[in-house]
Amino acid sequence: MPRSPIRHLFVCVLLIPSAFGFAASVNPHVDPSLNPGSCRSCHAGHGQSGSPMLPSAQRELCFNCHGSPARIQGMVARGLLSGSARPTQLDLTFDLPYAHPITIEAFSRREMGAVTCTSCHAPHRGNPQAPESAEPTGERRLSPRNPSRFEFELCQDCHGSGGASTQDLTDISRLLVPENRSYHPVQAPTVDSSPSVIPSLAGREINCTDCHGNSNPGGPRGPHGSVVPFMLRANYTTVDGAQERPSSYALCYKCHRRQIVLDSPV
Repeated sequence: MPRSPIRHLFVCVLLIPSAFGFAASVNPHVDPSLNPGSCRSCHAGHGQSGSPMLPSAQRELCFNCHGSPARIQGMVARGLLSGSARPTQLDLTFDLPYAHPITIEAFSRREMGAVTCTSCHAPHRGNPQAPESAEPTGERRLSPRNPSRFEFELCQDCHGSGGASTQDLTDISRLLVPENRSYHPVQAPTVDSSPSVIPSLAGREINCTDCHGNSNPGGPRGPHGSVVPFMLRANYTTVDGAQERPSSYALCYKCHRRQIVLDSPV
């Protein structure tokens, strides 16, 4: 294939985010100022049949740039990454006590039963939305894989979409359907707002990542890993008889006003 069509194709890919009102730099994977290696930074010229032509399993490959400073410097030395690039270091986050599982040997998300980085992320497309906020905003977040879908729909690709009748304990969607007597407003806003909900969230939706993600506010965002059980962003005590204090239920108090909860007769 002549080089000029390839160059035009690459330029078109760079312009895709601008259709959403964002600069091309929103996706560093296709930004030549940050990724001078272009396609060869991730892909090998020849690959296994049925694979995305990667030189190594996906987790190992992604950690070339999202791993230790030494690995990043190795990519810079090979001319595959710009020295000005600042990729998020994620390898240590996956070593936290409660981390999202990744199939170490998988090359593709299409492999049977595999969970890979591209199960949740689309490195070619990018994600035209604002970064994850520190506190719930009541605004629905888009899927980091497909901006035509919502975040909760992506999560339910693996965590179920069987509805209230399912018996599968991994199907979280059964707990969120609006037909339930009560539910967290992920799939739809609630009709009756709890008196304890902070006013800015009343009658609005929340996202999976408002509760699940990194427990370190200064660490990498997203549901990669946490020191809190269930990969929560803040403490949520589940031990019977535990003393109530703001730190014990910090997760709940991101959305609910503590004093109103404590004063409730229910």
